[in-house]
Amino acid sequence: MNVKRIHLLFLALALWSIPELRAEVKLPALVGDHMVLQRDAQIRIWGWAEPGERVTVLLKNQKKRTRTGPAGRWETFLDPEVAGGPYTLTVSGTNTIVLNDVLFGDVWLASGQSNMEWALQNTNHAEREIASAHYPEIRLFTVKRAFSFEEREDVQSEGWQLCSPETAAHFSAVAYLFGRELHGEYNVPIGLIHSSWGGTTAQTWTSPEGLKSIPRL
Repeated sequence: MNVKRIHLLFLALALWSIPELRAEVKLPALVGDHMVLQRDAQIRIWGWAEPGERVTVLLKNQKKRTRTGPAGRWETFLDPEVAGGPYTLTVSGTNTIVLNDVLFGDVWLASGQSNMEWALQNTNHAEREIASAHYPEIRLFTVKRAFSFEEREDVQSEGWQLCSPETAAHFSAVAYLFGRELHGEYNVPIGLIHSSWGGTTAQTWTSPEGLKSIPRL
């Protein structure tokens, strides 16, 4: 065994002997600053932490407590709230996470292929539409492209963004225009979650169970 391998062996043994660090509370990408939560409905808040860790969620006058399960996952449900905000949502365990500028309104998922993916900057009258896209109570969340043969616990995203000319330009045109109409009609905050991938086949959006039911696939 050469010197390099000996050093690596001692390093591995040293790391193995260090006591396991207590895991901090973590939240999924969808739960963050500037998010919109669905009004008039129970709201699921979830995340990860050390197994058995107590987690507390605070929002307005609501205080919910839960405990992490054996797999390190936890969840709790907030009571329904009417449209409004902004509010602060706090999640605490061994650490504390404070989420700011949280709104209650209507949340929509926009998904599909190229028609849904088509950005506002590529539409007719794009300059006019982009210049007028000042809607601080419309929040945009884009799921980055990623595929997996197994279900994932989280998505990749830069998080919730306030609707502005800068953020709307690269967002789904259909989703933005749809959300803008709803915001104007109902005068409530709107959350738009965009998850689409142009040119994908129908099979890629179908569960393995569904595909197995069709012999030729």
